[in-house]
Amino acid sequence: MAVVFLGSAGQLADSWAGVVGHLTEKPYIPVLEGNSFHQRADALEDYLDKHELRRPTLVGHGIGAMTALQVAARRPVERLVLSNPQLTLDKNAVDKQKKALKWVPKFMLKSVGADKEQFRAALDEAGQIDLRREAMLVEAPTLVLGADDAAREVAQVIHGAEYREVAASGDWYVTDPDRFVAEAGLR
Repeated sequence: MAVVFLGSAGQLADSWAGVVGHLTEKPYIPVLEGNSFHQRADALEDYLDKHELRRPTLVGHGIGAMTALQVAARRPVERLVLSNPQLTLDKNAVDKQKKALKWVPKFMLKSVGADKEQFRAALDEAGQIDLRREAMLVEAPTLVLGADDAAREVAQVIHGAEYREVAASGDWYVTDPDRFVAEAGLR
């Protein structure tokens, strides 16, 4: 079974190292190009095609969960594990990020292949994103891990999704990989 991990915004592929250490098979951890949600989903589809992964299990956290959801709405996947997912992003939080962007040095954005204008455009798109329609198209068995209203909503909108309350904050797959593997059923 091919497993593909998708991290949250700003996390590098090696952020999954603790989780990977618990697996018996080597997973796929793509580095997705693109600054927008749709570009990331397109890049993931290209990655799956390039590696001939026809029905992978997609495991995503945060923004990675949103990307996994978009792709699962477009093509068959074996299973979907969504950690701290959202169907929309809080517009106030996006506005705060746009204001904070002016203080981010250009070299920091270049290190992740972006510039301020691209990042600002991605934030503009983020404020408009609504994945409810895509969530209704998901047919794969889906496990939603979270402890907030946003995660509960994702589980309610995806037909047959299982919701598991997990009281964890931030990038908990990094800070508590043993628990993540257990909760996600990846052993």
